[in-house]
Amino acid sequence: MCKHSVLILALLSVSTTAMAQSATPTADSPTAWQQVCGDRADKLNITGGERDTYMRECVSGERLDSKPAPETSAKPANK
Repeated sequence: MCKHSVLILALLSVSTTAMAQSATPTADSPTAWQQVCGDRADKLNITGGERDTYMRECVSGERLDSKPAPETSAKPANK
């Protein structure tokens, strides 16, 4: 694993308290996610290429996390 990947993973594991303090945009508002992730990157003093990578990963992850979970219709197996 390259050092950038380790850095990204460490930064993405920011405490849930800090994430809860920011407004929660909807999954279909990428501009709002850019703002939220940009604010986090500013607080963490992420710059340059690392910031670009952080922003891509952060926005993608936040959009996925904000989507409702699909309903499962799987039936339990009969034994």
